[in-house]
This record gives sequence, structure tokens and C-alpha cells, in this order.
Amino acid sequence: GTPAVPGQTYLWAPGGATTAEIDVSPAITTVYTLTAMNACSSAEDTVTVTVDTAPTAPLLLLPADGATGLQTTVELSWNASAGASDYTVELATNALFTQNLQSQTVATTQATFGGLGPVQHFWRVTAHSACTGAPSAVFDFTVTNVLFIDGFASEDTSAWSLTVP
Repeated sequence: GTPAVPGQTYLWAPGGATTAEIDVSPAITTVYTLTAMNACSSAEDTVTVTVDTAPTAPLLLLPADGATGLQTTVELSWNASAGASDYTVELATNALFTQNLQSQTVATTQATFGGLGPVQHFWRVTAHSACTGAPSAVFDFTVTNVLFIDGFASEDTSAWSLTVP
């Protein structure tokens, strides 16, 4: 921001510009060095232009895409995105995320949603840092209308007993 001083010459690196001021728009964080010279001496200064990049879209893990027979409480999980500080998890009953939308913002790579109805659900995750990343792919799962959760309907006999209470 300083105007040129008469009798000074300037050299910017990278780029090789020879003006007192330059405009930059690097794609990645870059350190710029300015060397100012006159007949008797020279001085050097640097400035770092930091470029924040959005984290990559998370890869969804569980439940698997198209899973069926899930209970009314579902734990969703995904892979971490490099540089992400938190994640927004969206759950809806349509793939456009306009019906029955629920969302959570979490710092971990999992979220639990409960009280889900016996329908097909769609979910996606968006990673955040200083910038917001692109949403993940969309996965779906279907909750089964379960009347009993004691293992009877699923034929899980591990909780059954032959003793009379």
C-alpha cells in the first residue's frame, strides 16, 4: 500500500514484478518477498497471503447405502475430511432434502438420530473449516416399523430365558 519512493527500485518474488505495489490472487498460500533497493542499500520484507481451502466431501460409511430393516434410532458415520473442524449432517425423507429435514452440527464423524418413522430416509454430510466444503454423496436407508424390540421379531434368542420369573 505504500507508493513508490523516487530513486528506489523494487523486485517482487515470486513473479518478478518491479513496482512498489502488486495485486495478487494466488490459488494456494504464498509468501511474497519485496526487495527495495537504492544506490546505498537495500531492504527486504515479506508478506504471506493465506488461502483457505474448503475440506473435501466426506465419504459416508454407515449405514450402507440402501440399508433396510433399521431401527428407529440410527447412528450415521463417515470418514474424516482433512482440515475439517466440524460437520453438518442432514437427514430427510426425500433426496432433495426438502421434506422432514433434520440436521445436526457435530465435531466428530458420527451422529445419532432417533424417533425415525418407518420410511426411507436420505442423508448427507458437509465438512466445514474456514470455508464450507461440498456435500457428500447422498445415501439412503429404510427404517422398519418395529412393534417389539425384545428380539422376538428378529428371532434374536440371546435375551430369552426358560426360567419363570
